[in-house]
Amino acid sequence: MFLKTIKVKQFRVLNDFDISFERKLSASVFPVGSLNGGGKSTLLQLIFVLLNCSPNESRCQYVKNLFSQDESLRKIFNEDSQQKKKEIIEVASMEVEVEDSTNSLDFSIVNNQFMGEEFDLGILAELDRRRGELIKYSGIDISYLESSLFSLQNEIDSGKNIGISEIRELHEIASNIKEEETLPISFRRVLSRYGSRLSFDREWIEVAANEFNFAFQKIQQKVDDLSEIIRDLTKYISSHRDKEKEINNKLKELGYLLLTRLGDYHVLVCKTEITIEEFKKISEKIYLCSSSTQAFLFLERKEVHSLFSRLETQDIANYFKYFCQVLSELPCLYMYDFSLVNQITDSFKKASDKDRAQAISTGGTYGSYLSELISDLNSFFQNKDITVSPDLDRVIFKVKGKNIELSPEDLSHGELKRIGIYTWLKYTQVENSVVLMDEIETGLHPDWQYEIVNELQKWSSGNQFILATHSYEVCEAVTPAHVKDLNPKLTRSRSKID
Repeated sequence: MFLKTIKVKQFRVLNDFDISFERKLSASVFPVGSLNGGGKSTLLQLIFVLLNCSPNESRCQYVKNLFSQDESLRKIFNEDSQQKKKEIIEVASMEVEVEDSTNSLDFSIVNNQFMGEEFDLGILAELDRRRGELIKYSGIDISYLESSLFSLQNEIDSGKNIGISEIRELHEIASNIKEEETLPISFRRVLSRYGSRLSFDREWIEVAANEFNFAFQKIQQKVDDLSEIIRDLTKYISSHRDKEKEINNKLKELGYLLLTRLGDYHVLVCKTEITIEEFKKISEKIYLCSSSTQAFLFLERKEVHSLFSRLETQDIANYFKYFCQVLSELPCLYMYDFSLVNQITDSFKKASDKDRAQAISTGGTYGSYLSELISDLNSFFQNKDITVSPDLDRVIFKVKGKNIELSPEDLSHGELKRIGIYTWLKYTQVENSVVLMDEIETGLHPDWQYEIVNELQKWSSGNQFILATHSYEVCEAVTPAHVKDLNPKLTRSRSKID
């Protein structure tokens, strides 16, 4: 996989901008340098959302979130839906080489009047909204809940006393539809006291039957309402699929793939000769690495605004929740400084699993993956040793030659970052991919900044690395032909900073 060219028409600070990456150069590491504000990080983010996120329905929200950071695009998406003016907004064009075949991908934002064909993009917007709602309810088994309510009703109608088992059963149904508060507080107290003790199933609790029945009826009504909502959503989606296919087919006739709905009447399309399935295969080979401070760019605009106002404890908790959600939904996004110790322990477990797998396949000869990993990681340090606990759940750092244990925070940011990048590349098996790395030099000594260029190539095979950087050392570790400049350019020579 190799990104050969990218041309950006207009996106945030990037205007009529293009870069070519030469396949013939011996090292596939390309620093993109500029002073602050040149758009290096913006370039990497744009490449990532277009190539990794846009062809995957589950990641399309992140395309919308990033595009909403561009004020001019945001105004367009919010324009009057009744406008009749044809609109084609060129975003970016790329050439991606896959197995010696070069694929062109031209990304544009279009509206209903695109190419003289009137597409009812409002239907796509409504389908997206209803699919999102259906996903929200997808974990609810309505038929099971209706059956449970029916059985519980029969028990009560037969004159059975109301006890802890009945309260627990009603609470379980309420929990499935997020209606626990429907139960009277006295019932919830009973559950908190006896709920986990099955021996109390036959110990009847004195409760008011009318309170139980009132709660039962409210929950039954909620289940009935949800059942109707789900039926209506499913019916609408089924009845409008043909219209969606029609829009997709019209676009295919024009040589376009429909990718992401950006507003009620605007969509992102890609002019290309490859299929959406082929595009999705490309997307799984596009990685973005950045600091955790950049995660907010993938959040919704209202969430971003909350981060730039006075933060309360709840806001910080919400940011962490959103942050974890972004990482879980974007498996090709790696944050240098997030959960590094967990990542390192995971690499130990993967190496140990490989050793066991080899022992099984060879009839008892264990592999050396774990010992090699420990040896490789120890080569990163001059005065420290690293190993792992016997249960592989804890990384152990010690002062070299002494039995003095260190905690992870005793390591420098640069030390942790280097071993983090190494274990991520090697044990996530990032191979034959385009790896976009933002400010890789942060936290590294100048000598390490220079060395990291060669190390990236040693740690993984067949990858193209595109590095957004401020570092002269990173730029000087390759030939001038590898370095791509953005304005305002890095202008000082090394001799001036020695």
